[in-house]
Amino acid sequence: MNYTMIIEQGEAAWWGYIPDAPGCAIGGETLAELLVVAPDVLAAHLEGCAPPAPRTLAEILADPEVAENLDGSELFAPVAYDAAEVATV
Repeated sequence: MNYTMIIEQGEAAWWGYIPDAPGCAIGGETLAELLVVAPDVLAAHLEGCAPPAPRTLAEILADPEVAENLDGSELFAPVAYDAAEVATV
């Protein structure tokens, strides 16, 4: 399954967060690095938990809590997550 990551460019790095995995923040010096590390960071974040159902991009953008923090400069990328590869309690 894929989760949507919202990506922002900072002054010295790229930052991403996954609205469907609260608290899951990801950073990278470059956009390429951010995209490479995102699946591992997401898997570590969800380890030991039942993964939440991912929403579509349209559903995420319709979420008022997400929409109020967007300024139009963000990028969006899918982040692959394989629940079979992550241990849950």
